[in-house]
Amino acid sequence: MMSIFHYLLLKIVMITIINYIHIWYCQIYICQYVVRATILHTKFMVDNEMIINIILRYFRTKGIFNEYSKFRF
Repeated sequence: MMSIFHYLLLKIVMITIINYIHIWYCQIYICQYVVRATILHTKFMVDNEMIINIILRYFRTKGIFNEYSKFRF
């Protein structure tokens, strides 16, 4: 039989793991896009502002910035 303390501890651990996985998943997407943007910048000499716009457009379509969609990036 689990006590309330054990239940709360398990709940906190699960929430921490889920948050960590979500952050890690977003970081992989960001790293991929930074690498692609760097390749674009060195290969085709694309403007920095244009690269940032491409990255932000990509994340908006993925829904990562949905809660901030009222702001203009």
